[in-house]
Amino acid sequence: MARTVETEEERERRIVLVGEYVISTGASTRKAAEYFSDNFFAISNCTVSDYCNRYCKMNPESLEIMRKRIDDNTPNDISCEDVKKRVLVSVELFKEGINMEEIANTIGCSFWTTYRDLTKRFKTLNPVEFESIIVPRLKQDSLDNIKRK
Repeated sequence: MARTVETEEERERRIVLVGEYVISTGASTRKAAEYFSDNFFAISNCTVSDYCNRYCKMNPESLEIMRKRIDDNTPNDISCEDVKKRVLVSVELFKEGINMEEIANTIGCSFWTTYRDLTKRFKTLNPVEFESIIVPRLKQDSLDNIKRK
């Protein structure tokens, strides 16, 4: 919950603002959190999601529209050709010894998208290669990170 909200009236005002913004723009919860944090008040992705749920309870007629917005913002899966290409490029770079952060910068996506590509999407695409190549490297990278700290 947002700690800076001092009254329930203010919370309800924010719920309406966030709910109407998501419905009118189709923004994801992450984009909505960025927008409100940059322009009005600090809010997390999780709180935006909570506010969207509360907005639907306050305005039941908006439930279907909100569901549509949420469905529009779900991540693409491996059946999308662009995603499949990105996953395969990420895997090749990973095999060459490039770390996830560098891969993300190279292909122009976030660290978490790269992480999802390597750990979830590639596993679906090629489970045998995932277990034999990706898993050992991920384990070694984790051990290296622990040793550094």
